[in-house]
Amino acid sequence: MQSQLLQSPFEMLEILGKTTGILPPKRGVWTFLNTTVELKKHIQLTQIQPHSRLLNNNNFIFWKLISEQMACLLKSLKLENMDQISYILRLLELSRNLCAENPLNQLHCSQSNLPNLTLDILIQLINSTTNVPSSIPSIIPGTIRIGIQFLANMMTDNLQIQKLYWPIFIQSDLISSALKSLDPKTVRSTLVWIYNCTHHDTLQSSQLLAHENGIKTIIQILTICESNVDEIDNINFELGISIVTSIIELDALPIIWNSLSTADCNDSDKSGKLTLLKVLDGICHSTDKKQYQFEKIFIKTSTFLLNEMNTIINSISNSSFQLNHIEDSVMSTDSLDLKCTKQLTLQLYYILQFWNILSEEIPESYQNWLDNGLINIITKVLGALQQMQPEQITIKDSKSMDIKNHPLYMMKIYVIKIISNLTSNEKSFQNTFRISGAIGLVMSNCIIDDLNPYIREASLFCLRNLLNANIENQDLIRSLEAQAVAKSNILDELGLEAELDKSSGKVKIKRSVV
Repeated sequence: MQSQLLQSPFEMLEILGKTTGILPPKRGVWTFLNTTVELKKHIQLTQIQPHSRLLNNNNFIFWKLISEQMACLLKSLKLENMDQISYILRLLELSRNLCAENPLNQLHCSQSNLPNLTLDILIQLINSTTNVPSSIPSIIPGTIRIGIQFLANMMTDNLQIQKLYWPIFIQSDLISSALKSLDPKTVRSTLVWIYNCTHHDTLQSSQLLAHENGIKTIIQILTICESNVDEIDNINFELGISIVTSIIELDALPIIWNSLSTADCNDSDKSGKLTLLKVLDGICHSTDKKQYQFEKIFIKTSTFLLNEMNTIINSISNSSFQLNHIEDSVMSTDSLDLKCTKQLTLQLYYILQFWNILSEEIPESYQNWLDNGLINIITKVLGALQQMQPEQITIKDSKSMDIKNHPLYMMKIYVIKIISNLTSNEKSFQNTFRISGAIGLVMSNCIIDDLNPYIREASLFCLRNLLNANIENQDLIRSLEAQAVAKSNILDELGLEAELDKSSGKVKIKRSVV
């Protein structure tokens, strides 16, 4: 017998009672509101414990009934028919409530065709909201949100159902499209769904990474993480960060990074990369970082970011950017070349922080890094930064800008700290840094530079590590001759100047000639 569309939720419950022998109790389970409005009767479960819900042994008949209703609605669906949309909403709301924290209801629901029918209906509804969003009735976004919550409830804490349906939903456009919703509550429901299915689940996280739509989903989450406007967005931000953290812990940062286009510096892909690096930075600076086995988790990530650091430096070196004064900051220009340089320097900043922590935590990985050319790349980075900022900068050089927000802030000192960490009692690294020319660069930074606070002290400590018990490096220092005296703003303010006596190799201070 062909299924027919029931005329109201009441009729559905009446048939349910006749076919299963289960009638709604007088109190405690069903609450009906607005009973005078046809097809807008609100069905809601209230204060029900899982064991108080519909009897589990007959539930499959119930889910089959709802599936038949949903199939009829899908077949004749007209998005302008608000009565149909209203009926879909109530069916989804009922299904969502019944699946919450009830494994048997989840199982019987999953064995019906309702999840697949819901998928098809939600995709149609989502597609309808992309045309003229301002003219979409509010009931449609609400129906989408309830449908997402239903599917999420069906799968929550049920690995059997997750294994069955998670790949299906990933391969569809549903999840990535729902994340683009203008309704932050729909976005939050979708993020909760993703979090519940991927958190600490290597298999399902890997499935997300393995499919094109899964990658789109992650990129959309990165976009959401950049939004932090109001309270609901803050919740979405926290959920998004948690999901991305779980993905990064799978050593999957290179997969996501390579999926982000680098064609246009104005695209959100650049901020997506920065978000990845910020999440990685958060993991590395976590108070619980001892729980992370960095050398095992970040094998691919560390090598990848080492190569990416080299790529960034090549790009920066080929740009026209050079910083002589703080007023020349890329933050005050609309030049595309300088905007790209700023984005690259921000990426480099977080990569250097990552390597700074890594070089402190994992001495057993040193040889592997040496084999991958870390020394030459680090030296190259320091040389490029020296070229971008040839002179030291003091706060007095600019009263109009917060020096801590400058794109080169702390960059050189991070590089020097990495060299210090790597050369501490490691003669092979000491020798390789000597060959790469790093010692001269480190010596050039034994200055006061407010753009790199305490860089003089860090450079002296780095030289101590480079020279410790290393005769060859000590001989190199002895062979150096003073060529000139670096300019000093402090002496200029005092009306003094420094002069090198080439005969004695000593520096003399004298009053400046006006």
